[in-house]
This record gives sequence, structure tokens and C-alpha cells, in this order.
Amino acid sequence: MSAGLRVWLSLLVFVAVGYGAYRYLPVGSETETASATGDADASGTDKENESKVKPGEKPVDLSSFTMTERSGESYNFEQLKGKIWVANTFFASCPHQCRKMNESVAALQNNPDFADVHFVSVSVDPAADTPKDLAEYADTFSADKDRWLFMNGKMSDVRRLGDEMGVATGYQTHTRKLIVFDQTGTYRGAFTYNSQEQMSELSKLLQELLAAQKDSEG
Repeated sequence: MSAGLRVWLSLLVFVAVGYGAYRYLPVGSETETASATGDADASGTDKENESKVKPGEKPVDLSSFTMTERSGESYNFEQLKGKIWVANTFFASCPHQCRKMNESVAALQNNPDFADVHFVSVSVDPAADTPKDLAEYADTFSADKDRWLFMNGKMSDVRRLGDEMGVATGYQTHTRKLIVFDQTGTYRGAFTYNSQEQMSELSKLLQELLAAQKDSEG
């Protein structure tokens, strides 16, 4: 075999190996969402979605969202008007991130400084998370039925709400963000539940919103 032929064969082998590596090795995700395992990619930041929603830009059309609460009652989000609320997405069978995230929500619920704040947890597995299942799940966090709602809705509405909140939402796909809305239904910010710095920022924002609400009522 000539030297030239050996060189060409070596190049063909190199190209074939390179293509195989590119074709079959997994590509890393850049989102912060969690899949059915409940484990989020810590490197992500939801940048693509956050860029679509600006804090204080405009109120959400709350009246366009109607879901079923864990009580089994139909609930139109218009009822949240006049309330400061924190939303998150989850699914009950998620074994890790969702549980830890809702523990963070429970801590906010139990903080006396936030006694006038409401919480809305929306399932991203509505077929499995029946109102009965959501009620049992909520009980594990001692969720106040008057202040912490657990919602089951059409997947199309859940995705649409995710868009309004500026986070990626899909079937068994949730974000680690807790999203704050003021009493007009206006998005005010999203904060990662397992970041101490961001949770401090969330607490500060809630205090500011509560103070402003009190001043307006006074």
C-alpha cells in the first residue's frame, strides 16, 4: 500500500470517528427546568424565557385562567386580584426538587411577616395530580387552604401560564423559580428557591409590596 493511500485511509477513519461522536453523544441542556426525575440542571438560568417577561411591565389577564383547586372547586385566577401572591410549578410524584421547593414555599407561608401573602402551586402533571392527590400532597406541607392553592388545569393553560410567568413549563417539566405577582396581577420577579441570596431578594420584594399595599389602603 502506498504512503498516499495510507494517508487517505487515515483521514477517512478520523472523519468517521468524529461524526460518530457528534451524532451519538448527548448535548448538554442550557435550561433550568427539571424533567420527570425532578432534578434540575444547576447550570441553567431560564434566560430565554425570562427575556420575554419584564418585571412591572403589565398585568396578567388573570380572568383567562380557570383551573381546579385541590378542594375540587373551579377557581378563576381573577380571584387573586387585590392579593400579593407567589407562584410555582411542580408535580406531586417528583421526588426531589419539587418537594424541596415546596418546603421553601411552606417556610414563607409560616413566616408571620408574610401572613397576607398568598401562594399558588400549579401541577405540570395534571392527568396524574387529581384534586384528591393534590389535597394529600398539600397536607404534607400543612398548606393553609385559604392562602396556599394547589391547581390542576389543562396542559395548554399550564404552558400559557408559564409563558406569563417567564419560565419554561411543560409535562413534568418545572422550574426552580418562585414567581412574585403584586395585587394587580403584575409579574414582579422570579427567584430561585435554593439560592439564599435570591430568596433574600424575594423576601425583600414581598416586604416592599406589602408595605406599599398597606400605605394604599391607609
